[in-house]
Amino acid sequence: MGMNMVTKATESALRMLRKEFPRVRVISLSGNMCSDKKPSSINYILGRGKSVLAEVRIPEDILQASLKTTPQRLARLALSKNFAGSAMACSPGMAGCNAHAANIVAAVFAATGQDLAQVVDSSACLTMFEQEETEKGSVLIASVTMPCLEVGVIGGGTRLPAQQACINLMDLDLESPSEHFARLLAALVLAGELSLMAALDTSDLVSAHMKLNRAAGQGSKLQVKEVSKLPLNRFSTLHQRVLMKQTTINDSPPQAGEDVQEERAATRARRRLASHSDQVSSLDVKHSFM
Repeated sequence: MGMNMVTKATESALRMLRKEFPRVRVISLSGNMCSDKKPSSINYILGRGKSVLAEVRIPEDILQASLKTTPQRLARLALSKNFAGSAMACSPGMAGCNAHAANIVAAVFAATGQDLAQVVDSSACLTMFEQEETEKGSVLIASVTMPCLEVGVIGGGTRLPAQQACINLMDLDLESPSEHFARLLAALVLAGELSLMAALDTSDLVSAHMKLNRAAGQGSKLQVKEVSKLPLNRFSTLHQRVLMKQTTINDSPPQAGEDVQEERAATRARRRLASHSDQVSSLDVKHSFM
């Protein structure tokens, strides 16, 4: 998100100040007002990185068919859990007024090479569920407000082959790719909030965990269905590049230690992709993302 550039610029500015004012003593390059990698109210108020609001309107019939619940029940649950419950737990401000935004943010950060420490403030999220009566019936208005999504698509871990592959899957060939990335992440968080809140309302949370992830002696038996609907239009070409070690990380020579990390990441990616290369190559995937 540009923190390294800000750090370099600050150091240059301090050098110039010391030349003009020799008696000035620099105690530290960072004084913690940057609030980097720490929860901070100033981030929630002023924003940091990208500030995004995602909203969706869902009719009652769709909610009942897909999530087995109603707008009235979800709105009541959001008030009791996200606001009253968070207040009783003294969870500070936007850091606590959500169901599990950090789960989605952390998963996407790891997959796309973001700074994992910035999940701390990037997961700040205000989740709102409201019921509205219309001529066609009851509607749920669900929204997430995320004031400090610290994401980027250049530099750092985004240069690793596996993480770069995940970024390419999101089709960010736009004028402002990091802004579009932030929008997609907010939409994912909103979907995750709806899913968990519905599972809590219908008492399906524990049974879903036991069936899909923690069944005794069976391990995980998740099956991917309707693969053709996934945004994998570039994956066939990309997996061949990774397997052939032709993925270009950057034009500059690697720094100390980077070559080892990149080689390990490439090896892991090749192992994962090799087991599925025949299947992926044979897929006729249509681009239906967004």
